[in-house]
Amino acid sequence: MRNRVALAAGAVVLVVVLAYVGFRVVSGGDSAAAGKDVKACPEVRPPKMALAVRPASEPTGTDLDCDIRAYTNFVAPPSWTTMAHAVTAAGDGDHAWQQRILLWGYPPCSGCLDPVLDLKKTITEHPDWILRNTGGKPVHPLSHPGWVLYDFGNVDFQTAWANAMVAELQSAGGWSGIDIADAGNDPDWTSEPIDPRTGKVMTDNDRIRYLAQALTLVTNVMHISGYNLVAQNGPPSIIEGDQIGSTDGVSVGDGFVGREGASWTQLYDYFQEAVTRYVGSWVWDDQRRLTKDEAIFGLASYLLVSGPLSTYGVHYQESNPIYQIEVGAPDAPATVTNGVYLRQFANATVAVNPGNTQETVRLPTVGKVTIEPGEALIDTPNHLYTNL
Repeated sequence: MRNRVALAAGAVVLVVVLAYVGFRVVSGGDSAAAGKDVKACPEVRPPKMALAVRPASEPTGTDLDCDIRAYTNFVAPPSWTTMAHAVTAAGDGDHAWQQRILLWGYPPCSGCLDPVLDLKKTITEHPDWILRNTGGKPVHPLSHPGWVLYDFGNVDFQTAWANAMVAELQSAGGWSGIDIADAGNDPDWTSEPIDPRTGKVMTDNDRIRYLAQALTLVTNVMHISGYNLVAQNGPPSIIEGDQIGSTDGVSVGDGFVGREGASWTQLYDYFQEAVTRYVGSWVWDDQRRLTKDEAIFGLASYLLVSGPLSTYGVHYQESNPIYQIEVGAPDAPATVTNGVYLRQFANATVAVNPGNTQETVRLPTVGKVTIEPGEALIDTPNHLYTNL
């Protein structure tokens, strides 16, 4: 049995950019089984930690079997019900997560996620759920005039959306919960909406508060029915604690690989807010296949902000022994010593130096060690893993 990190009812997701809207949805990631000898898939050695994947197309047959052996969490569009049922039926703690759009209403369209609410019916029966600008026109996302912005601060809208979402999950079966793809703080609407509660242009503070309230209500409705909610809540430069705390897990669309200095610290600080609020850190380094050195740096950085509700999105490489490390439970949150970020686990110590100066730290197994700029260490009783 795999050593799994579960998200409440257990899970994790991964995402890619939908450029014309600005938030992220599942589309175009590599297949989990890509590059593998499919004949060897039944013998795949599962990792000792929960990893996440976003297949480019719905896997079937041997490819799906490979994925199930390698990954714990799958994120996919609502139409992939066959995959979702296979993942959860495998009986090995795997979970399928359905990605959805919360803030925008739109008619069904090719390449889009299925809308939760019927836009025509909403316009007819609840026109007050559509936000409008000072000219009385609906607010649209950039380059997508067919979409309209819902009044996500309206409790009736929040409740109707949540109940409709639960009904769809129950009807489809196989899903563990949802990933909200547009729960971020970089709004891309074409004009400023009028806030129905004040009659004035919606302030940034109110927008932030309404989104936190919407996520809280939807998450609570999900929990009542046995589902969980993950939110893509970037950018990492904006840390809104109430939004983060209203979810089961948060992501910002990418991970630590390729970051250094202030950029690395910014992402670390964001996920530390999730750690503080007992929310899962979903760190995604799957934009490309990593070298072994990059994999060590990415995993070590992720472990600094990991917890029982967290998971790591990366292309699983069975040949890389770092994914077989059983670090155990963390003793405490990470600390900073001389610019080096350290965290003790039951079976390992992790250290990352994101800065530009050489530093010295003491590790349990190897003792005093010099850690170079950009270096990451995973110190276990049997081996010291380093990316330099």
